[in-house]
Amino acid sequence: MKYTVRWVASCVYKPNMSIVPHSHDFYQYLYVKKGSGELQTNEKRLPLEIGKIYVLPPFIQHSIDSFDEGMTTYELKFHANRENDTALSEIPVIIDLSGTHAESVFKGMFNETANMHPMYKEMLSLKLEELHLCMTRAAELDESKKKTSSYSQTFSEVIYYMERNYASEISLKTLADIAHMEKIYFLKKFKAEVGTTPVNYLRRLRINQSKNLLINSDFNVTQIAEAVGFQSIHHF
Repeated sequence: MKYTVRWVASCVYKPNMSIVPHSHDFYQYLYVKKGSGELQTNEKRLPLEIGKIYVLPPFIQHSIDSFDEGMTTYELKFHANRENDTALSEIPVIIDLSGTHAESVFKGMFNETANMHPMYKEMLSLKLEELHLCMTRAAELDESKKKTSSYSQTFSEVIYYMERNYASEISLKTLADIAHMEKIYFLKKFKAEVGTTPVNYLRRLRINQSKNLLINSDFNVTQIAEAVGFQSIHHF
């Protein structure tokens, strides 16, 4: 298994409760369900906010404080094998999971731990994979919003369409129609504003998604090529 889950629980922090500074040799994820607080690490103080997940790698000293209303969290502790340590190091420290089904994944993991049905350890590992996919998707969507906000309204809409439909065949005419431009003029304006051609931008999207699938899935290369929109394994 890629991961060994040590512990998963729903934790209730009383108002103005403090957890003293400590560290451990495993990963800890903290997801805020209710209330608010503050997480302090060696480097910074971070507000704990509803709907966000906080990633604590091994050996990072940290403390936790709840505010006046108290705080309820889902918390997960696990070990990763050496291969997956590298992938986890690229995950942002804070990810906004509001509007995703991450909380239901945590509930599922909590139930597996509580019931300990046959194969529960394997189920925990699979659910953690699902959680990581939720986290990767949320982080990419956030990065996408930051990128498109620097473009004009017209090209923000074009890029938004490309980033939602990269797995499908996308024609230049479709993109030009979204921008309400003639194709040659669209190509010129796109390159001037985005810094590359639509074909290169689309190729980069597909390659980046391929990297995520290579790290976070068990798909083979042919399956990944098809999933991200390459017409053949040779193109991939």
